[in-house]
Amino acid sequence: MQQTKFEFSEVELDLINEYVDKNKGVLTKTKDGRRDKFFISSDSLSACIRVTNMDERTIFVCVKVFDIYYDYWVTTPPQLKTALGL
Repeated sequence: MQQTKFEFSEVELDLINEYVDKNKGVLTKTKDGRRDKFFISSDSLSACIRVTNMDERTIFVCVKVFDIYYDYWVTTPPQLKTALGL
């Protein structure tokens, strides 16, 4: 059973996979303790998406595109979709 406090929901995983496909990236999944963490790399970008260790469930998205960093803190799938530019 999924523990959304520590893991991504199915909707969030679908968005992450769509982002990887859109950018022709390579996805690496790891764990930080019990929390999900994803690394995405492609020719033009690198990104880290993880569930944070905060009181309210939050997802941190950090994207590096051509040496410029973009950071987002999101709490809902629609916010994640916007942060990923989907």
